[in-house]
Amino acid sequence: ASGTDSASFRLLVERDTVTLAGKGDQGTLCAAYELLEQLGVRWCIPGELGTVVPELQTVALRRQDTNQDPAFALRDFANSIRYPEWRAWARRLRLGGEYLGGHGLPFAADPAAEPELFVQVDGHPTHQLRLSHPEVLRRTVAACRQQLARQPDLRYLSLGPADGEGFGSDPWDAGDVDPLHGSVSVTDRLVRFFNLVLADLHRDYPDVGLAFYCYSAYLRPPVRERPDPRLLPVFAPIDCCRLHSIDNPLCWERAYIQSLVDGWQALGVRMSYRGYLFNLADPGLPLGMVRQVSAEFPFYHRKGMLGMTPEIHPAWSYHGPAIYLAARLMWNPDVDPQVVLDDYFAAMYGPAAAAMRAHFERLEEAY
Repeated sequence: ASGTDSASFRLLVERDTVTLAGKGDQGTLCAAYELLEQLGVRWCIPGELGTVVPELQTVALRRQDTNQDPAFALRDFANSIRYPEWRAWARRLRLGGEYLGGHGLPFAADPAAEPELFVQVDGHPTHQLRLSHPEVLRRTVAACRQQLARQPDLRYLSLGPADGEGFGSDPWDAGDVDPLHGSVSVTDRLVRFFNLVLADLHRDYPDVGLAFYCYSAYLRPPVRERPDPRLLPVFAPIDCCRLHSIDNPLCWERAYIQSLVDGWQALGVRMSYRGYLFNLADPGLPLGMVRQVSAEFPFYHRKGMLGMTPEIHPAWSYHGPAIYLAARLMWNPDVDPQVVLDDYFAAMYGPAAAAMRAHFERLEEAY
């Protein structure tokens, strides 16, 4: 009765009755998966290779009244939809919730035809729209209103600049230098624009929010603009070190992440997380990222993140343990990562579990 998420469920096992009940259809399905997991079924990686179904002569369940609610409202992996058999695996690992954030504003414009709407660098328009131009604001608001007319119950609109560089300079910038890039942060420019968009929309849609990637040149919190409380920065530290975890005292970039999160939250906004569970600099290296997941997913839960939607490009042989652990921690960040990994290696590798576990731990130590 206390659950608020459609994935919340109750599994009640009495002497002669097994009851599975969810807040919504997904919750009832999650109750079924919980029951199957208690019987030893595992979905380590997508597909037949990662599916473990024990052969049992007797099916036995302990008496229980188990109630579970997901820790994060949004639980997914960005970039995963392209992989075959992925959605079934994600469903069984209890992922769910809408995906928020994105690149680009909701209207089309041509820099050759309307150069005045685009940022100018060295006298030439880039692909970035000039947010301080009134026409850019007008078209953005009009497109958002059209979307809300179709979906009046929408909780968040997803907006943002185009991916990549080309931001130049703008009077709306605040001169805040980003130490990662050695350039001026453009976050104040974005927040001022998003505030204006929401101010217009809230006249008719007072509860709608706006989600945007907090990313690259706009990773830092604003220093002059105060964000509307309905802004949702979807934190995507693409340029920060991926080899180490947030609790590593020798890696200033992962420590820098903590200060950025604190800075945004001090402005009164809630956040969501969209990190990266692969090595962008060299995807071919066998980087497991188990330590990062173990330390950071509980950290982001303590910080009150709305969701966890990290990007993946899974080569399952090496990414499997971290992705599986991440899915488990999205549901319950209080579980012991070592217990989850013990279970994963036993199910995935059988007699080779100890050797494979040692192999992965040696790689983590090396990084």
